[in-house]
Amino acid sequence: MTTFAQTFCTMAELEQALKSKGAEREAFYLPKILAASRMMQMDFGLILPVTMAKNMNGKGNSRLFIPPLLSVTSIVNDGTTLATTDYIKQPDGGHWLNGPYSYLDVDPDATNLSAWEDEEEGVVITGKWGLYDLTAALGITVGSDQTDSALTLQVSDGSKVSPGMTVLIGTEQEYIENTDMTPVTSVTTITEPIADASNPQITLANATLVSVGEILRIDLEKMKVLDKNDTTKLAYVVRGWDQTKAATHSDNATVDVYRKFNVSRAVNGTTAAAHASAAAISRVQVPDDIKELCVKIAARMTREGDSGYSGVIGDPNTGESRYLYVKPFEYEEVLNRYRIVTVK
Repeated sequence: MTTFAQTFCTMAELEQALKSKGAEREAFYLPKILAASRMMQMDFGLILPVTMAKNMNGKGNSRLFIPPLLSVTSIVNDGTTLATTDYIKQPDGGHWLNGPYSYLDVDPDATNLSAWEDEEEGVVITGKWGLYDLTAALGITVGSDQTDSALTLQVSDGSKVSPGMTVLIGTEQEYIENTDMTPVTSVTTITEPIADASNPQITLANATLVSVGEILRIDLEKMKVLDKNDTTKLAYVVRGWDQTKAATHSDNATVDVYRKFNVSRAVNGTTAAAHASAAAISRVQVPDDIKELCVKIAARMTREGDSGYSGVIGDPNTGESRYLYVKPFEYEEVLNRYRIVTVK
C-alpha cells in the first residue's frame, strides 16, 4: 500500500514566517502544516512525484489523455510492452519546467502501437505521477547506517532537515515526521566552564563538529547555534532553547546534538532500502509558490489557534490583526497556474 507524503512546507519554514522560537511547539505546528497541505492537495491533486501503475481505457484512439505524468517507467498496451519510440509524451517538454505531461500520442513511426487499447485496464502505465519533479541536494549525508526497516534517520547536520520535509536517499523517498528527542551523544565537549547562565558564548573542543542552526544539549539545557568560529572554537548560541532552563556547566561537559528524525519509509511509491553512513541526502522540492502558499495557510491556522479561534490577535493599544479566512487572496491565482485543461 502506497504511503503518500504530500506536505508542502516544513516546520522550519513556518517558524521563519512566524518569527518564532518554535522548536518546543513542534506538536502544535505540525498539525497546521498537515491540515494546510491536505486542503491544498484536494484542490491541486498530487504535487510531489508518486511512483505507481495506473490502468486506463484507450478507447481505440491515437491520443490517450492521462492524469499529470512526470516520467514513464513502462507502458503496456493490450499486453504488449511499448518502446519509447512507440509514443510521444505531450505537450512537448511538459506543461512547465519540471512539470507533467497530460496526453500520449501514437508515434507515426511506431512498431508496437497503432491505437490505444479499447478495453477497461487495457493500457497500464507505470511511472511518476504528479505536478512537479525536482530534487535539490541538501549538502548533508546519512550520519549512521540506516537499515531498510529503521524508522529513524540520523543525519550529519540536523539544521538542514525539518519535519514536513520529504527527502530522497538513493531512490527511496522518506518523510520526516518529527524530531527524535534522543540526541547524538558526546559529539564534542566544552573546554571552559559556563559560569554565567546568560552568557551566549561557549567554547568547544572542536567547533567543526557542530553546525550553525543545530540544537545542542549540555547537561539538561538545550542551545541553538547562531554562529561559530572554527579557529577560535567559539560558538554563539541561544540559551535555554526549547523551554529548557539556562544553567551553569562544568569544564569538559559533553555536548550532544539533535540529528535524529522519526521518518515514514518508502513513501510516494518508492521502495525501502538500506542506506550506508555518508550517503547523500536530497530534498524532494515543492514549487516555491505552492510552498509559500502552504506557509501562509499554516501560519493563519496557527494564529487562529493563538487567538482561541476568535479571529483576532494582538493588543488593541498596539495593533490587532484579523484572520477571517485561512485561504490567502492569491490562492486561486496559484491554483490556476497548475490547472491542466484537457481539450478532447
